[in-house]
Amino acid sequence: MSGKLKKGSIYLLMMVLIAAVIFSLNYFYASRISEDIEENIRTFAIEEDYQIRELQISANPFLRTVNIERLNFLETDNFSLELSNLEIKLSWQQLINYIQEGDFNLYRNTQLLIDDIIYSNLSDDYQLNFKESKINYQGSSDFDKFIESKNIYEADHDFDFRAAELKVDYPYYRRYGITKDSWDKLPLFDNFVLKVNYDSQSDELIIEEFDLSGEFLSCQADLEAVVIDIDEQQALETDYSLITADSKKAFSDFKANYYFAFDGSGLEILENEYFKDIKLDSLSFDGYFDLSLDEPEEMSYHANQLNLILELKDLKLLFSEELSQQINQNTFGILASDQLFSIEINLFNYLQDFTHPRGSTESNLESPFADAQLIADFNYSQETPYLTNGQLRFRPKKDSAQQLILFSQLIFNREFEEDEAGYYIIEAWGDFDDLQFD
Repeated sequence: MSGKLKKGSIYLLMMVLIAAVIFSLNYFYASRISEDIEENIRTFAIEEDYQIRELQISANPFLRTVNIERLNFLETDNFSLELSNLEIKLSWQQLINYIQEGDFNLYRNTQLLIDDIIYSNLSDDYQLNFKESKINYQGSSDFDKFIESKNIYEADHDFDFRAAELKVDYPYYRRYGITKDSWDKLPLFDNFVLKVNYDSQSDELIIEEFDLSGEFLSCQADLEAVVIDIDEQQALETDYSLITADSKKAFSDFKANYYFAFDGSGLEILENEYFKDIKLDSLSFDGYFDLSLDEPEEMSYHANQLNLILELKDLKLLFSEELSQQINQNTFGILASDQLFSIEINLFNYLQDFTHPRGSTESNLESPFADAQLIADFNYSQETPYLTNGQLRFRPKKDSAQQLILFSQLIFNREFEEDEAGYYIIEAWGDFDDLQFD
């Protein structure tokens, strides 16, 4: 028994010694890692002329984590960025590399878990608050080299940012009549996703996914673009010394799908300086565009393709007295002559297809004021779009709408054709800034 007890005691002692060595190494490298990360952060802040208000760092290599309890960057009169309970997940490869070479590189492959990210724009006075965020990043550049060059386009980047909640805080929402209860819901999003990839060899930037969803607003998009250096394009013909880390960038090609939807059925807006009342049931648009850069120096683009589907339902606007008076004056007393001016739309939809240089549109309006349909073909090969042919069918439902038609006929010195259903038919063609009517 005594022999077995002796062997057990030796084994236990060895385990205690091994544990002591592990925990000693863990404490030693935790201190070094914390110091190195703090130095990197402070170097970055100095390079970018940021102030650091708070910085609290701890590390646990045994659990492969670095914890930043609080970090607050400030750029005077510009912005403030505050991070709370940030946990950096390390790989064994990163730890081994640090132990062997003393080079702790968080830039190549990093996962971050952050309880709160608060970005405050001090010039435009708004705040973004991300909760329960998860960031996965993979890159091809060392942190030190990135800090030194300040050029994010020299390396590859794969960025995935997700948050369980995003809240937008804007202190002046009451100017527009939005009630506090509605504002508490309007800028609150329960899903945020942003996935971005950049290839430094092809200069291709891809937003694989963008998703922002809440009770009132929803937005999704994806994007493909090629990034060029405008100074480099000029330097090819002049002086290569123009190429710097701060060179001006632009997209030579820019393609995107996007979708936006607004459900305003529960939104409450009170009387304000612009409107006595406003209601909107829903608004959505689904589109695609493809743009190319013509003149880099002037950042002038031309459209290769522009497609759009838009739908609006049940809009009611009752303008304030001041705006109603201005509308009355600008319409020569036809609109808002004896009451507040209002706009009511039961349904409006718009469809556009454009592939350079030709396009077409169709739209339909149903309202208490008038019903209207528009069908048009246009050409956009010159600086000003050219309307090949367009037909507007307009049926007035109110006396003011009828007066507007009569006034238009007087202005254009022509009588518009009226069909059996009571629609006035207006034909138009020519440059958009100098239309001709038939």
